[in-house]
Amino acid sequence: MDYNIFQKKTVGKGKKTVKRWYYWFYKDGKQVQKVCKGCQNKAEAWAFVCALPPINREVATIREIARDMFLPGSNHVKRRAAFGRGVLESTLKESRTYLEKIIEKWGSYDIRDIKVSDVGNYLLGVDRSGSWKKHYITVFYEIYDEAAWQGFKVTLPIFPTFTRAQGKTDIFSSSELKRLFVPENFQGFAVDAETVYLLFLVSAFAGLRLGEARALRPKQFLLADKALVIDGFMRGDNVRTDFNKSGNESNRKFRIVLLPERVCGLVENYIQKRGIDAEQFIFTHENRPLRKEYLETIFRKALEKAGIDLDGRKLTPHSLRYTYVTKMRRTLPVDTVRKLVGHTAEKMTEYYTRASIEDGLAGIKDTKTAVENLFD
Repeated sequence: MDYNIFQKKTVGKGKKTVKRWYYWFYKDGKQVQKVCKGCQNKAEAWAFVCALPPINREVATIREIARDMFLPGSNHVKRRAAFGRGVLESTLKESRTYLEKIIEKWGSYDIRDIKVSDVGNYLLGVDRSGSWKKHYITVFYEIYDEAAWQGFKVTLPIFPTFTRAQGKTDIFSSSELKRLFVPENFQGFAVDAETVYLLFLVSAFAGLRLGEARALRPKQFLLADKALVIDGFMRGDNVRTDFNKSGNESNRKFRIVLLPERVCGLVENYIQKRGIDAEQFIFTHENRPLRKEYLETIFRKALEKAGIDLDGRKLTPHSLRYTYVTKMRRTLPVDTVRKLVGHTAEKMTEYYTRASIEDGLAGIKDTKTAVENLFD
């Protein structure tokens, strides 16, 4: 809409204060105000401006404004550098990914016509994490900033705030794990069911972070020894590091875990059947690593199919790692478990340890006789 209505008080005949309806618009870069002639209420004012001819103005579509944003060498990136904002290749690539999603949805819109409610309602209906939505809005704000640099008069909106999921995740009981890891629970998605089933199964038996599972390659599996070497991590921009999460370029840390024979057999068969080379990623879709957000969505759907109670519980792919730590702590000393999961301090391993009522009951079933005879 080219015109905006508003009401203000004016002094009429007899010096009486009256309320009148006005409309404003931009012309040649300047704001112009005019009265809505003969309008007594808001409905009449809207009808009045809707009947006015459109204003000739340069179109400021999201697609045109954002065309060169986050591209190396662009004026936008040069300004980011000048203002001390991130210009690393990985940062630009990740932001460009969000930008392309915005252009796909809003590219044909004039930035001055986009309503906060439209964007807010769209994000409320998107099955994405709070972290993803927060980054989406951050990039959207930067488009408004870019529009101002390109000479367009825009009003910075206040989009709704989405927060990252906070707090510790819960763990799975033994029976829940058995119900979850049924291949049929992972069917019905664009990604092959065997692929996501095996990715989560390996994660559960190796205590993997989701980024570590996404980064797995055949050469990491020492099948003869029934072992797995975790030496890399898949970042959000689908770039693999050559060290796990607790390492860095100068200290390339890795760790080794043992796997059940059954799991090793499934992995070996999967790799051979698909002809995956030693250096290739194992779990992919259309030759690209699986995205974290998509895997989280599949996992939630699989929990629902398995009939696992989610009321008041936080169960995510990371819950498999929590569960691994908790179960391993029953029979192994904390320092050994710390090495298996790659923690730098024992207190982090303690943090990951959870209690399960069902598994706890199973562990004390031998005390039943003593309890029954307590008063004897």
